[in-house]
Amino acid sequence: MLLLFFLPSLSFAQNKDRRIIHFNTENGLPQNSVSNINFDKQGYCWLSTEMGLVRFDGKNLKTFDARNIPGLTTERMRNAVTDSQQRVFIVTGVGQLLSIKADDHTRASIPQVVADLPPEANARPRQKNQHSTLSYSLAFSGLSGQSYTVIERNLYYGHDGNGELIYTEPEFWNNRWLMFGEYFISLKNPRQWKLWYGGKVVQKKIRLEGPLAADKNFIRGKFICTSKNQQHYVYAGTTLYAVRLENETIISTIALQKLAIPSINTVYYHSRHRKYYIGSLISGLYIIPAQEFQYLQMADNARDEGFFAQAVTRKDEVICERYLYNKESGSYSRLHLAHRPGASVCLLNDRFLYYGENAVLRHYDIQTGKDTKVSDLDTRASSIYADKYDATTLLVTTGGVLLKIREDEIVDSRNIPRPANIMSSVQHGRDTFLLATQYGLKWYDYTRNKIFRTILDSFTIRAVVPGPEGEIWISTYGAGFYLYEKGKVQPVPVPRFTGMRTVHAFIEDGKGFFWMPTNNGLFKVERKALLDYARGKKEDPYFYLYSVADGLRTNEFNGGSTPSYVWLNNGWLSLPSIEGLVQFDPLTLPADIPSNKIYIDEIRLEDSVIDFAGDHKPELSSGYRRFSLRVSSPYFGNRENLRIVYRVKDIDNAWLPLPDDGQVQLNLLPAGDYEVQIKKMTGAKAVDMLMFRFSVKRSFFQTWSFYLLVLALLILLVLLVIRIRIRLLIRRNKRLEEVIRQQTQNLADTVSRLQFSEAELLQSNRTKDMVNTLLLHDLRSPIRFMHTMLSTMARRHAEMPKEEMAQYLSLLEVSTASLNDFTQRFFTWAGSQHKDFRITVSEFSIRELFEESSELYGPIAELSGNKLEVADADFSVSTDKNILSAVIRNLLDNACKHTRKGTIRLSAEETAEGITICVSDTGTGFSAEAMKAFHDTERLPGDNGNGSLIMQDLLNKIGAAITIRSNNPGAVCIVKLNVLPGRDGVPDHRAPATM
Repeated sequence: MLLLFFLPSLSFAQNKDRRIIHFNTENGLPQNSVSNINFDKQGYCWLSTEMGLVRFDGKNLKTFDARNIPGLTTERMRNAVTDSQQRVFIVTGVGQLLSIKADDHTRASIPQVVADLPPEANARPRQKNQHSTLSYSLAFSGLSGQSYTVIERNLYYGHDGNGELIYTEPEFWNNRWLMFGEYFISLKNPRQWKLWYGGKVVQKKIRLEGPLAADKNFIRGKFICTSKNQQHYVYAGTTLYAVRLENETIISTIALQKLAIPSINTVYYHSRHRKYYIGSLISGLYIIPAQEFQYLQMADNARDEGFFAQAVTRKDEVICERYLYNKESGSYSRLHLAHRPGASVCLLNDRFLYYGENAVLRHYDIQTGKDTKVSDLDTRASSIYADKYDATTLLVTTGGVLLKIREDEIVDSRNIPRPANIMSSVQHGRDTFLLATQYGLKWYDYTRNKIFRTILDSFTIRAVVPGPEGEIWISTYGAGFYLYEKGKVQPVPVPRFTGMRTVHAFIEDGKGFFWMPTNNGLFKVERKALLDYARGKKEDPYFYLYSVADGLRTNEFNGGSTPSYVWLNNGWLSLPSIEGLVQFDPLTLPADIPSNKIYIDEIRLEDSVIDFAGDHKPELSSGYRRFSLRVSSPYFGNRENLRIVYRVKDIDNAWLPLPDDGQVQLNLLPAGDYEVQIKKMTGAKAVDMLMFRFSVKRSFFQTWSFYLLVLALLILLVLLVIRIRIRLLIRRNKRLEEVIRQQTQNLADTVSRLQFSEAELLQSNRTKDMVNTLLLHDLRSPIRFMHTMLSTMARRHAEMPKEEMAQYLSLLEVSTASLNDFTQRFFTWAGSQHKDFRITVSEFSIRELFEESSELYGPIAELSGNKLEVADADFSVSTDKNILSAVIRNLLDNACKHTRKGTIRLSAEETAEGITICVSDTGTGFSAEAMKAFHDTERLPGDNGNGSLIMQDLLNKIGAAITIRSNNPGAVCIVKLNVLPGRDGVPDHRAPATM
């Protein structure tokens, strides 16, 4: 499928007012031979070519051929017809029949291959089961109201598909024939005619009237004819004649002149379009609008001076600048003015032309050609017009003065206060004027010479027009136009047309319309709609534009003159433009309002075209990338007047202008249902509205299943998070508990250490107390004894006999030995109180231990008259010798202290339970209180029994125990070693057996 968007080539023939639009292979046609032109009921134009059918919507050409017409076997189109129901049928060169499907209210018309014509065509095949180009062409003649068919050199009569061959002539190939119903006229030249009526040759005289009869090219036989779609034309030389048959007379009129179109094959005049569509066999399609605007013939140098203020005579002659133009004769004559008229002219009495360009007011007598000075002015005359209330008075406005002139004499004048360079003035009452200045619009009271109102002071005023309802229309230079009503200024925004920024005039045509020439086209708008819009109603007025597309030479009109337009006596309007004076009849000038519907031309998804029906609702897969909708609305007028807007409902409710290619892009939309609304505007109301619905499928992740799955996963995830959180909390709690436990344990250890430290401190204090007590208690007696002995010896040593001295020295020796022994025992015990004290186990003989003790305490015992008996103990023991020795000496010391002239016995016995050492004496023994105190291990050191405390503490170190009992007399102390052998780390005091 070939879809082309083009800029048509524009050409002007020798008649420069004619605009020709030309299409060929360079700008859209597939091939340059256009054999038929038909319009379907949707309004599309169909062109038959040798390379397919072409659909034309006034702007875009779209080709249909074998690539996009299913079943088409050839692209050569031979004949086509539009029936009374505006159905279009085409037959190909091989007899294949096509019809234009144009009954869809949504889809643009398309060609399709069909099996047969509709029953009312009465088309019967020439041979059974065989349709041909001929039979369909015969049927086409009937559908178009004709009775004849020309195929190559053959002429057939009949229109039921079974026509009769009635004549063969080579000239038929040259298109020199005309068909008028039952009449068929073959023209070799104007003098050689052949006429058929009812399928038979008749000898009737057919007269020819009109300009064709005198055409030299026609007379010489240089012409061709075309009779299609009940339209009949003769093209001779460069002139196209329309012909019709009335009362056996061919009447001709000139349709178009000065054409340069080769090999014209078909002509179709569309009465509503007011355009000629001409198909050439070799150069494509030509579209020629009818001439609605007429330009006056102008002098060669007239364009240099320009075209501004005009005046009209009773004969509809127009005076502009230095020339007098005659429309009827197409001539002009130069007026011998002293200087160019300039911004304003006024014709009084159809004779005197007043003007004042160079600060001088003059009048020119168009009858005599005399130019006369009337008066000097302060500046050029910006406005010259007759007083509406006194036709004998001429009103002249300059840049700052208003004058009243009667019979070429100044009868009154006013220097306007606060002059602001007056551009023009309008009489608004007998002595009230509206002054258009460079600094706004002023209301001026001539009688009081006072400006009493001013508006729009920042704008240069271009035109001022009072309305019939008291309103005032005001145009500015480049800033748009305004409505002044009831003391309020209302802007009239027209954003679509930039030309509306400078409106040269508001011209009411008497039928309710304003005509507004601008710098960019001529606009027509309903006055009431414009007034309602300016008053604040929301309905936009519809501005219809006339431009070069409608036959104007230029879009730029001239303004800033008084008057800026003139009415001719025949009701035509004359406007100045930069290309001359253009005239037209506003009441008959057609306005081709777009009236055809909007259709969907093509739907494209990604790179493929989607086939669709009118009510088809495409469903797009999720994740699509490109989706576009191309729309079309047949319109063959000025494309600026076709205003189509669109929106995607509920996504962007703002109406957007349709792109020039008619394509609406709908890419990458999320899932959902959509409605594209496309409307054609002639104001705020849509003339036609097209609604196209489609949907985008939801992806799996947009379905309820996915939502439920995600919800389930979220729930599982939440549960998992909760579970993990609980585990983390449990672990955290455990760690916290462990920390607490550890801290509690540390605290307990600290407390334990504190308690231990307290116990150690208590023990240390106790030890200190015991040390102090022991030292004071145990050292006191020996030291006192030695003091007594030494004092006695010191006092009597000179007289003391040797025996007594020896005795005293012996006693001192014993006392010091006892003191030394106490010292040894005390240090042994004190060492055992140290926390790092360790017993030193060694094997030694009991006998040796007893002998050492006997040597020390034997003499001490003898001093008290005691006898120390030591039993033989021939065995060994393993323990700390120093501790055991200290214990035995302590026991022997106590025995010596408490025994007088008695016996002290030291013995040992080895039994199965351990070793027993016994110290017995015959002394005073123990009292009950002493025995109780001896066994009280918690007592504190005092005056008595400190040795027992030391002894018990030392025995505990080596795992021994002591028991005492009192005999009468005497006492027995028994030390048992290894009381619980093998338990609690207590050493086995028994020596290992020897072999």
